[in-house]
Amino acid sequence: MANRFANIFTARENDMPVETARAIAVLLLVSYHVIGIDPEGGLGLPDDHALRAFSDFLIDLRMPLFAFIAGFVYALRPVQPRDLPRFLVGKMRRLLLPGAVAITAFLIASHLVQTRFDMIDAPWRAYVFPYAHYWFLQAILVIFVAFGVIDVLSRGRLVWACFALALLASLSRWGVPVNVFSVNQAIYLAPYFIFGAIFVRHRAVIVAHHRLLIVMALVGVILASWVNAAEFHATGSFSNARQDLQSLTFGLSACTLALLALPRIALLDRLGPISFTIYLYHPFGTSGMRLLLDSFGIAAIEIHLVLGILAGLMLPGLLHWAAASTRFGRLTVPGQSR
Repeated sequence: MANRFANIFTARENDMPVETARAIAVLLLVSYHVIGIDPEGGLGLPDDHALRAFSDFLIDLRMPLFAFIAGFVYALRPVQPRDLPRFLVGKMRRLLLPGAVAITAFLIASHLVQTRFDMIDAPWRAYVFPYAHYWFLQAILVIFVAFGVIDVLSRGRLVWACFALALLASLSRWGVPVNVFSVNQAIYLAPYFIFGAIFVRHRAVIVAHHRLLIVMALVGVILASWVNAAEFHATGSFSNARQDLQSLTFGLSACTLALLALPRIALLDRLGPISFTIYLYHPFGTSGMRLLLDSFGIAAIEIHLVLGILAGLMLPGLLHWAAASTRFGRLTVPGQSR
C-alpha cells in the first residue's frame, strides 16, 4: 500500500514543483477572466452555472498562490543588508516599469472597446489605486518593501513574528481608509507571501515531515471547503470574505499541497518563464478571442472556454518571445535586464 502512493509525495530537497504550481496559478487566473468576474463579463454565465461556481470557489487560491510562490522564490535568494537598496530598486524596476506599460495598454484598449475599466476621465488613478487585475503588482511590491526591509535587516530572525502579525492583521481585517497602491490587498496577501518564505527557511523540517503536513493540509482544505459549501447552500453564493479563518485555512492548506503533493509536470513548467508576461497581458488574448468568436456567431461555451484560455496564454507568449530580442523589450515587457 505504501508503494502505491509513494509517487504522491514529491517533496525533495531542491525538487519542489514550484514552476508547476506557478503555472496552475496562471491557468486559474486566465480561466477566471475567460469565465468572467461576474455575470456581466466574460462568458456572461449566471451565478448558478457550474463554471462560475468553480471559478468563485477557487478565489481563495488564485492570487494567494501567486503570493505564496513569490515569497518562496524571494527566500531562495537571501539578501544581505548591504544589498538591500539594490534589491529594492531591482524589484521596483522588475514590477513598476512593465506594469506601467501594461496598464497603459490596458487603459487604451478599455477606452477603445468601452469596457467597464475605461478611466479616460482620470487615467492616473490606474497607476496609484487598485485597477483591474493589476492591483497584485502594487500589493506585492508593498510586501517586498515592508517585509523585505524587516526581514533583511533582522537577517530572517523575525519571519515567524511577521507571519503572526500578518495573520492577525488579516483576520482583524485591518486596513487603511485610502487604499493607495493596494495597501489593503497587500495586507490580504502578506500571510501567503511570508508562508512561502517560511517554506524555504524550514525546508529540511518540512520535507522530513511532508506526509504529516500533507494530511494536515488535506484536512484543512476539506474543512474550509465544507464551511464554504455550507455558505453556498445557505445563501446561493460562496463566501465573499477574503480575510477570515475559512479563506486563510483553505489558501494556506492548498498552497502547502501545491508544493508537497503535486508532481512536476514538464509541460506546465514551460509556462514558468513567461508567467509574468501572461499575468500582465492575458486579458488582451481572452477578450480578443471572445470578440472574434462573437463576430463569427460562435456561442458554444466549451469553444469559448478552450480557445479563450489558449489565446490568453499564447498571445502573451508571442509578446514575450518578440520582446526578448531587444534590451528595451526585455525591460518593458517581462521586466528583465538581460
